[in-house]
Amino acid sequence: MTALVVAFAAVLALLGVRSIKEIKDEMRASVQTTVDKILQDKSKSAETVEQLVESLGPAQTRWAEIEQSLDNLARFEELSRSQFGDAQGAYGLARELADRGNTSPDDRRAALGCLLKIIELGEQGKVDPNILFNACTVASEMDFDHEALKLSTLCAHWDPKPSHSLRKSRLEDVFGMRFELKESSLVLSEQPPITVRHEAWKAAREMVRQGPTFQCELIFSELHNIALRNRESGYIDDAIVVLEDLTKGERVPSYAFAILSGFYAMRGNETWLDDYLTAVTKAIEILRVESPACTWYEHTTRDVRRMAEQTGRTAEITEIIDHAGLQTAKEARDNHEE
Repeated sequence: MTALVVAFAAVLALLGVRSIKEIKDEMRASVQTTVDKILQDKSKSAETVEQLVESLGPAQTRWAEIEQSLDNLARFEELSRSQFGDAQGAYGLARELADRGNTSPDDRRAALGCLLKIIELGEQGKVDPNILFNACTVASEMDFDHEALKLSTLCAHWDPKPSHSLRKSRLEDVFGMRFELKESSLVLSEQPPITVRHEAWKAAREMVRQGPTFQCELIFSELHNIALRNRESGYIDDAIVVLEDLTKGERVPSYAFAILSGFYAMRGNETWLDDYLTAVTKAIEILRVESPACTWYEHTTRDVRRMAEQTGRTAEITEIIDHAGLQTAKEARDNHEE
């Protein structure tokens, strides 16, 4: 049981076995009783009543905040009392809280509680890996780094497909830590950060060498992010070697060439322009025959245009794109509807 569940149990112990609804009702009744008492007390001056009225606005605002926190607690209470827990419900609440943007401390505590519940169930293998993957995204968005790494580890453990494994590698590279699942419990590895990062990069390259197609925009983007973080350590050259080998094969998605073209431009050696234009041309050539419905289609067009701007080759690349008659997925849908 996670620390939050233990703390929650302690709160319930202090409050008794009453439900959150009972607590809310008692608080409302207490407030109403106090207000009624003041209003009915004829000894109170008009000035006192006016002060009461003035204070009702801020008090009402604060009550709304407290009520929202109690509602979050009630939802977490329901999740905690379920026989196996409700990972989908916990994720839904965490996602909802994250989407609010500038979350309050109370919202962050509630979201963290949900993420800890998902981790607890994930250690037991009781969570869909897709929920683990999405919960990891929420954790990262809310800067719960420790929890994001744990969720990515569980996701890759129960379903070690490329997109899951690459995310785990990226987070291990970022934090220099690794968790391992042993006897239904995540244990922090004793490996030093330099070793963790070295092995994470090795694992990422090996996964890309398998030639993933579906969800390749996620996979190649993770490779790109790791290489960019470690460009001073020669990771861009490493990534180029992996992608050059990969693009010699068959059925290579356009996004592989889009990412490769960007690496060529960032490497910036004496042949960068020729290498860059060759890779861009190949990406566009492949994109012409790919379906606008494939998940990486928009990513290829976006990244090609973005790098063209960075390298000052916008006019040249736009001409190549226009000559190929490419259109975005939205344009393709709009033309189809016409």
